[in-house]
Amino acid sequence: MSAAPGRRGHAPFRVAVLGGGYAALAAALSIRDQAPEADLTLIAPRQAHIKTTRLHESLRHSLRSCCVLYADLARRFGLRFVQGKLRFDQDSLLRWQDRRYLQIGEQQVHFDFLVIATGARSAPPPPESSVLTLDDFFLNRAQTDLQSLCARRGSGGAISVVGGGATGIQFLFEIAAFLRPTAPGRFRLRLITLESRLLTQFPPAFHKHVAARLRQESIDWLASTEFLTQEGTKLTIKPVKTQEPKILDSDLTLLFSGVRPAPQNIETDAFGRVQAAGIPLTRIFAAGDCARFPSPGADTLSAQVAVRKGKLVARNVVSAARSATLAPYRYKEQGYIVSLGPKDAIGWVGNKRKIVCGLPAVTLKAAIEQQYDLLMAGADTYRV
Repeated sequence: MSAAPGRRGHAPFRVAVLGGGYAALAAALSIRDQAPEADLTLIAPRQAHIKTTRLHESLRHSLRSCCVLYADLARRFGLRFVQGKLRFDQDSLLRWQDRRYLQIGEQQVHFDFLVIATGARSAPPPPESSVLTLDDFFLNRAQTDLQSLCARRGSGGAISVVGGGATGIQFLFEIAAFLRPTAPGRFRLRLITLESRLLTQFPPAFHKHVAARLRQESIDWLASTEFLTQEGTKLTIKPVKTQEPKILDSDLTLLFSGVRPAPQNIETDAFGRVQAAGIPLTRIFAAGDCARFPSPGADTLSAQVAVRKGKLVARNVVSAARSATLAPYRYKEQGYIVSLGPKDAIGWVGNKRKIVCGLPAVTLKAAIEQQYDLLMAGADTYRV
């Protein structure tokens, strides 16, 4: 692909972006906006970007509504899309810095600058455990299994959700909303958390509101309880207090035990440049959930932070290509909204002491999602 002329006669340069999530796309689209002269290649393992912040909604909408095809983005923004996946270690990074190309199958992708934004993956379930994880929702397996269970078990049963973080809570209430018209009153829904409090990373008001909603929805909450395994329809748990394993009936168990950087944590400097074996790699940057920035900026594994890291790295890649000054990462979180089904949510915006819930929070969450949709359409309303 030939690069477009620069706005001020800047020399063309080649950028490869490895990854297909929020940080990767924020970086790629921001580079395209700031440097039309860049020859830009996006390398992602799937054919479509899945908006994970909306994945829980795939129980009431199709999974397709959460997807954006990379081929469509390639046509819209004048970049090249290569489907592929690369495993790498520190030796790989040093080799890429030196050789400046990636081997994807039988083709080589040459670059002047590389952005690694491979994100995070669900923590693996215990061995021999027949549970569904976030990865199963990406593949539409969990949605299908839930629908099949409701159709098959006319007499009802039990569905368990493990994990009291934002992801587990959001899926829990979507499942409750899904069951209401599909199988009203036939399934017992339970939440299992190792912690004694819900949404521990958020202000106490989050816990109070969600606990009240659990009671309203008649959802059983087993707090301070460790999930051990699921075999067939038998779920084994261990209360923290007694340390005595218990077996419960569970026709379907969904495990949301967090995510881990994939394929590994990548250390960077404050500008997003990768540090490998103690060596700063001036041609390789990292962003998103896989990148650890040594700066006072927000470093949580969230879409909000991933987008901001991606945009900061894009700015610095363009600056490096033009021999300009790089900017450090300093982004502070602006808020967080947790969905509690189609008609409720809770969150904070601007100030953690100012909690918003109910339909106003639902509206705010929709506005935040719309901002990302606008970025995908070519209208960038974010500020670094």
